[in-house]
Amino acid sequence: MKIHQCPVCQSSFEGRKNKLYCSTKCKIEYNNAKQAKNMESHRKFLHGFNRNRKILQKIHDVFGDCTLPSYLLSQARLDMNCTNMVRNSPNIQVSDFQLRYINQENYQIIKIKL
Repeated sequence: MKIHQCPVCQSSFEGRKNKLYCSTKCKIEYNNAKQAKNMESHRKFLHGFNRNRKILQKIHDVFGDCTLPSYLLSQARLDMNCTNMVRNSPNIQVSDFQLRYINQENYQIIKIKL
């Protein structure tokens, strides 16, 4: 048996060498805190994703399917971290909108049918 220190309550306890927590209560508390942190990051992503969709909907309502300068997307505060990146492609998808990469200065906005 080995002496350990619980990472949750900081108490010392004796147990097998791979035991991490002094009790089931501390283990559950640690796992709940870890899950809450993961859910918070997921919630922030979904909030940004929905905000991006609303921005693209407003842009599409005004301009339709067209080519847009990149600076317009920046000015609209589109968060590129809250998108569905198309694998092995410079294209970006947010729900039912796709931004097709034209060049560094332009994207084409397309509303896709789901």
